[in-house]
Amino acid sequence: MQTTKKRSYQHQNQTSAPDLDHLLPMETVRKTIQEEKIVLGSVLYHQQPKVDQLQYALGAGLEPTDFTIVKHRQLFEAMIDARGEDGGRDYFETVWKNCTTQVIDLDVSYLNTLMMDHGGAVPNSALTYHARALKKLSFERQEVTLVSSIYADLQSGFNADESLDDLQALRVRRQEYDRGEPESFGNG
Repeated sequence: MQTTKKRSYQHQNQTSAPDLDHLLPMETVRKTIQEEKIVLGSVLYHQQPKVDQLQYALGAGLEPTDFTIVKHRQLFEAMIDARGEDGGRDYFETVWKNCTTQVIDLDVSYLNTLMMDHGGAVPNSALTYHARALKKLSFERQEVTLVSSIYADLQSGFNADESLDDLQALRVRRQEYDRGEPESFGNG
């Protein structure tokens, strides 16, 4: 009797994570990166004390893990951390301070490019459309990642039950999200 190997699902680290550039169609990768830039740029450009632009993104269910590019994920986390902070600074200055404190590999020119080239034309509730699009692209990416992990596990003789359960749970969460229940995914 052959025993199957069991491996815990550890595809979070970069050594075992599948290369999405080769799994997803190039257009999907480009669209995902474009949506990330629009969301980040829009929040940076339009965030004001009376207009909580970040809330549109959070209300659409976005989380840092929905961003594919590490520096975008870190920037979104810095934006969340800057929310509610004041210290006599405006939002952009606070985000920049958080980025430099957390040693995120960004420079001011990149943030300016995000704001001027990607987010400036997406004010207020228009951001909800882009945030929801990014969330749906994130679900796609997660599903492709899990399916490729299941395939790799089965090819290697590992038990894929845990990954299959994760895939089923992801599909349920996606169905709930598609029914218009993004608030169950909020983190703000």
